[in-house]
Amino acid sequence: MPLRLAIFAAALCLTACESGFVAVPDAAEATAIDAARMSCSRPYILEQDCSRTAGALGRFEIDGVAMKSAANGAGDRFVVFADSTRSTEKKSNRAYLALKSALTGNGFTILSVEPIARAGRLIGYAVKTDQPSYEFITSLN
Repeated sequence: MPLRLAIFAAALCLTACESGFVAVPDAAEATAIDAARMSCSRPYILEQDCSRTAGALGRFEIDGVAMKSAANGAGDRFVVFADSTRSTEKKSNRAYLALKSALTGNGFTILSVEPIARAGRLIGYAVKTDQPSYEFITSLN
């Protein structure tokens, strides 16, 4: 019994304690969202450009950085991922920084940013803005 408990505790810590990635400063203090537990209804209800089987369907590009996204009904909370078959930490951070520049340069304020990770790797961000901004970002093609 003690060995099983120790193995379980070690596995739990490796899963929950290890972030293993470097998020942008805006998300440095936020708890990462586990992509494996995400859906169109969890942790946020994403009614725009979200498929239960394919995930984020919205596509746009900012400064040469292709992204995919999905948003809530109001358009003030959305998830954004680098649109790449090999979404890496660097690509995810570059995508967020391009998005942030476009939003803040057009009068939007970012209220919160949460990293989204899968198996300890950063793959995207959940963003909350002060006003509906999703229609604006998806028009940037």
